[in-house]
Amino acid sequence: MRTSTRQLMMVFPLLLQKPSLKSKSRDHKLALERRLNLWRNGDYDGLLKECRSIQKKLSENIEKQSKGNNLAGCSLKGFPRLMLQGRVGAALRIVHESGAGPIPITSSVIDQLRAKHPNASLDTSTMLSGEPS
Repeated sequence: MRTSTRQLMMVFPLLLQKPSLKSKSRDHKLALERRLNLWRNGDYDGLLKECRSIQKKLSENIEKQSKGNNLAGCSLKGFPRLMLQGRVGAALRIVHESGAGPIPITSSVIDQLRAKHPNASLDTSTMLSGEPS
């Protein structure tokens, strides 16, 4: 079997790819052994199929984490830390660059806010009597 330089350059990332986000070293060892056997047997399609499935799972996990949560993006994880350090400008820059941010103010948003935060009522009866409430 003759192996080209191009194949060798491509095989190392394929062989050493982590099986999953939370895989342990034992899983890495088993996956490497399995992939080396695929490589030795010339089953390049099987090797590519396994790596494509890993990439698909990885992208699905990333989508799942960021779905419905503006602060789930990797670039936004530093936002709370920067705010606690008083670096408001840097924190706002992260929010602006990520595309996340405040929702547009529409009439329905204003109505929802008014429903959640009604006007305060002032109880004048205790003020006139001088008794604490």
